[in-house]
This record gives sequence, C-alpha cells and structure tokens, in this order.
Amino acid sequence: EESTTCVGCLVNGDCEDEDAPLCSATNTCVECTTGGDCPSGTCDPATGTCSGPECSSDSDCMMIDAALPVCDTGSCVECVYDAHCDEGQTCDPVTNTCDPGCMADADCEDPAAPVCGATGACVECGTDDDCESGACNVSTGSCGTGCAIDEDCAAVPGLPACDAVDGVCVECLTEDHCDSGVCDTAAEACVECTDDTHCSGGVCDLTANSCVECLGDDDCDGLCDPTINRCYSACTDDADCVNPAVPVCDGGACVECLVDAHCADGELCDALTNSCAPACELDTDCWNPDFPYCNLATGSCVACATDEHCPDGMICDEATLSCVDRPGCGSDDDCTDANRCDVSTGLCVGCLDDMDCGEDERCTDAQICATGCESDDDCDDGTAPRCLDTGVCGCANDDECAAGLVCGDDAMCQSPVPGGLAGGALCATPGAGTGTSGHAAWLLLLGAVFAVRRRR
Repeated sequence: EESTTCVGCLVNGDCEDEDAPLCSATNTCVECTTGGDCPSGTCDPATGTCSGPECSSDSDCMMIDAALPVCDTGSCVECVYDAHCDEGQTCDPVTNTCDPGCMADADCEDPAAPVCGATGACVECGTDDDCESGACNVSTGSCGTGCAIDEDCAAVPGLPACDAVDGVCVECLTEDHCDSGVCDTAAEACVECTDDTHCSGGVCDLTANSCVECLGDDDCDGLCDPTINRCYSACTDDADCVNPAVPVCDGGACVECLVDAHCADGELCDALTNSCAPACELDTDCWNPDFPYCNLATGSCVACATDEHCPDGMICDEATLSCVDRPGCGSDDDCTDANRCDVSTGLCVGCLDDMDCGEDERCTDAQICATGCESDDDCDDGTAPRCLDTGVCGCANDDECAAGLVCGDDAMCQSPVPGGLAGGALCATPGAGTGTSGHAAWLLLLGAVFAVRRRR
C-alpha cells in the first residue's frame, strides 16, 4: 500500500506567508531558494533566508521599499540626515526615522530637546542662552562644550570637530572629518555628495545630498523614472520595467497592470488607466464617469449593467457591459412610409400611440392604426367584423371572418398566402424591412403559429 507524508508545501502557491513565499526542495516554505530571490543577492540554502547587506546604494532601497529610501551601512532606513525628511521634520539618529516638527516650544515635550528650532524641529537649543556652556550650534540645535580645538570634542559621539567660532562640536568642518570624504560645510554635516563629481556614474540629488542614477532624462541614454531615480528604455518585456510600482510592459510603456492577476488580492485592473483599484461593492465605489456602475458578479466598474443605463436607441451589450446601438431602427428617420420607430424594440411600427393615427382611429396593441368602435355595428363586416375589447374593429379568430379569409395576428381578416402558413402568415425578419408591411409580416407569422396550435 502506497504511503503518504504530510509536507509544508509542494509548490510556491502553497506558501501564504509573505515572508516565506517560496517552496524549497525540502517541501518547506522559505524566504529564498537562490540568490536571485534576495535583495542582497545572497541566500543561505541551509536556512532558506537571505543574508548579506540589504543595499549598497539609495537606489537599491527605492526598489525594495520606497518608504525606506536611504541605504545606511547595508540597511534601508527612512533617513540618516535631516535632509532626507520632509520640511519641518528631523531625523532621529538612533531610530533613523523622521520625527514630526513643531510650531512652538510648547510642542516639544522631550526634556533633552525643549526648544522649537528654526527648522520646525525640537532641538536642545536655539540660542546661546539655552545652553549651560553658553554655546549653541544653531545649525544642529545642540549645545556646545565650549570647545577651542578638535581634541575638546573627543568625548562627544558623532561630533569630532570643533567649530571654534561658535565654540561647539560639530560633525565636520572639512572632508577629513567624514568617512564619506564629503562635508557639507554649510550644515557642518557629512554627506554622500554636494555635487556630481562626488558620484561615480551618477548625479548628486542636492535635496538629500545623495548620489542617484538620474534626476532627469538628460542624465540617461533613454528616460529617467524620477520616482526611483533610475534610467530605463522603452520596454520590450516586463523585465525592462525596473520600477516595482509599474512592473508590466504595455506597448513600450511600463504600467501597473494589464489584467486583474497583476493586482493584489481584492483589487482589479482598471483597463482605462492600467492601474489597480479595490473591487467595487456599490455604484458609489465607481469613481470613473465612463464606468459608473458596479458589476457585483465581478466586482468591476462597468459602463452599464442593464439597458436602462444606456441612452435612447442603445442597449447594454451583455458580453462587454457597454452601451451599443440597438439593432434595427434608432429613430423615426430610419423608418419609411411615415412609420414610427419603437426604440424599445428597434422595430418600425405603424404607431406608438393614438396621436399617430387618423380621426376615429386608435393605436392597437399590435402598434397599427385601426378604426375605433363601441359595438360591432361600427365595424366593416369584411376585414374587421368585430368591435374588440380594445375599442377597435378587428377579428379574434378565423370563424369571425368571411369565407376564404383568416384572422391574422394583426387582428384583421385577410387572404391566406397560397402555399404559405395558415393564418395568412408571411416570412419576415423583425425590423429587417421598413414601414408597416415588415412589422405586419412578423405579426402574421406569429398569428400562423397561434392558428396552427388552435387547430390541433
């Protein structure tokens, strides 16, 4: 008897944990199976985990997580310098996160940073009077030690240089104070670059003093994606799309999606914008005016769900859920012989209401004009011998017609067609002809069917 063994996975699709999305050779879900699965390019096959540095440049971090765009000693973080944060925010050097700013000293609750500085960040000092040493480094918002030479700053972590003018310890005054070899002398801080000459094969982004591949198309042989500062050419396949926000190649342009499978669970691909959007549950979820209705069966926004969603003369195509021209006539101009177009059916008819008929006539249910009546005496005993319940002259069955005539489906006595169907029916396609004759022929065909059934 064949034995079975329970395993963690057979294929990648069995692995639901986003931190371990791959099925290994040992049938366990792991983070990686090859170096290509890791940002660092190194996978430990024994543990199935990525190892090595996460990044070597800020561009690597933008590819991994745009919320952590700065590479700091092999790890992606939110910030290293204040310049990496939004205006009014400062970078916490311990957590490498951007801290919200302040409007006044009252907004600063940390005793170690009780002053709202000029940049909108809570700092240790704003003026010399805020410091016991009597020396405030206004650029950093920190109190100095009253230094005179660099040796006086040896015990101050991260601030090895003495600004003798202000008597405060700072990160740098010259390039010699920086491991990166670049000192932003205005900010007295070490940075990656202050101009393009500091960048090998790239350009300097002065907003963050970091080297990037490009800032504009002029920096590339092809085009520059400014959201991740990467160069790219018109794509030929998905592999050419380096921005994870637009990973799909569509006719030379990188887009977010082409089909629903390109989107996250619970999202659908908007074919108009090639962007992913949450599946709809109500019409109000559909923001695009060209697709205002929610198709509950698929959760997608569509142009129409029923014919009532379309203008007169159009119907909702069930296959595409879009409004298309109604087959047959769309207006009275499509009908000849002074007939009317019934836009609800796309058929040319004799009348739509009594106003379309002559004096003493009424528009029947068959949409033809007939003489009005109150009794059989008001009717011609030839083609319309009876006053019907509808108040018009006509016939209800063949027995009410003269010998040799039959009652057609238009409720009028008429001669049968030689060799044709009972009841005087004619073969016709609804709406194919124009005028009353085409519609009457269709009605006669239905009359023939009814007549055959009665005679059975």
